Amino acid sequence: MTKEKQEIFRMALDNDEDKNSLNQANSIFSFIMYSLFQILLVIINTYSIPIDNSLFGDVQVECDSRTISIQIKTEKPFFGTIFVKDFASEPICVSRGTGRLSAFLEFEIGLCGALRQRILNPKGTVVRTIITISFHPYFVTKIDRSYNLLCLYKEIETTVNNNIEVDEISTASVSENVTMPDCTYQILVGGPFGEPVRFGLVGQQVYHQWKCENDNEDSFCMVVHTCSADDGKGEHAFLLDSNGCSIDKFLLSNLEYPGNLLAGQEAHVYKFADRDALFFQCQISITVKEPGEECARPICSDARPEGGGAPVGSPPPYGFSQKKHASLSTRSKRDSARIIDVRTRFSVGYEFSSVVQSSQDTCVLLSTIFTPCLFIYLLIIIFTFVITAVLLPTSCELGRMT
Repeated sequence: MTKEKQEIFRMALDNDEDKNSLNQANSIFSFIMYSLFQILLVIINTYSIPIDNSLFGDVQVECDSRTISIQIKTEKPFFGTIFVKDFASEPICVSRGTGRLSAFLEFEIGLCGALRQRILNPKGTVVRTIITISFHPYFVTKIDRSYNLLCLYKEIETTVNNNIEVDEISTASVSENVTMPDCTYQILVGGPFGEPVRFGLVGQQVYHQWKCENDNEDSFCMVVHTCSADDGKGEHAFLLDSNGCSIDKFLLSNLEYPGNLLAGQEAHVYKFADRDALFFQCQISITVKEPGEECARPICSDARPEGGGAPVGSPPPYGFSQKKHASLSTRSKRDSARIIDVRTRFSVGYEFSSVVQSSQDTCVLLSTIFTPCLFIYLLIIIFTFVITAVLLPTSCELGRMT
């Protein structure tokens, strides 16, 4: 009888221990779920609470010979950042607010992607860049503002007239101003008559188009040459040489000229490693068309194989005397040509990238603002699944034992 009582007492103790273990497991599981819920709630609140601040007045921009400066004033203390687009990780391109009602950013021309470009109409130099004013210290939100800055440095033109009198017959020099064509460089989807785009996927087929417009289109000829692609941070790949011939046909084949002031070619989208943006830059030589003659075009051979590799990091040996695979018949005309620099920006993603359609029918990548949040959500889901998978079988086993 004593042994039976001892056995019953031992079973009762085991039962109490099992119940305590079950209660302890349930408590741990409840605490973990409550903690995850609190973390998720904090994240949601971080993204849902609006930032009560805005700009006061206009953005003040000052362009001088060496630097560009931006100054803003805000309604409330500013703790956000002002940065140059695509250069938020560069300290010299970022200014962080200190709680004052104003903020100031200044950077040198030539840095932060702000490069000088020569233009002919009006004659001078321009510097283009995009700055973003973010009111949140870490994230870009819907109340933030971006501005496309353009600094124009015009060249002063002076016309000098000289009068000479000989035997009472006076002569005077006569000057005539000829309006040069305005040239653009666009990337289209859908061939030469497609729509301009600023975003594409790796491997997608696009159409590079160079177009110049003028009231007297039959009076000018154009040749596109000296083209390169860069990532805005120092990496370059050269596409066309100084004669307008392809350097690497895998990147861009020899151009077609369907009109006097029109050139284009099909190509596939590519990108530099770890870069989401490409900057294409070319030079366009404009010459006066001789009456009754056709516009001279580059005559290129197939000496350079497809995929031969464009020189990266240093320019190719440009120059008519150094390019044996191109025709030299247009040298005398090209020497007297007006040269226009054209540049365009193109964002590149992979096929699995999420895209949205903007109001201007341009595909753009979903903002990377939400990447940290989505990553945290994914970690929470995985962590919850692991905890549930470990504790749930234990809880069920203890329940069956009771």
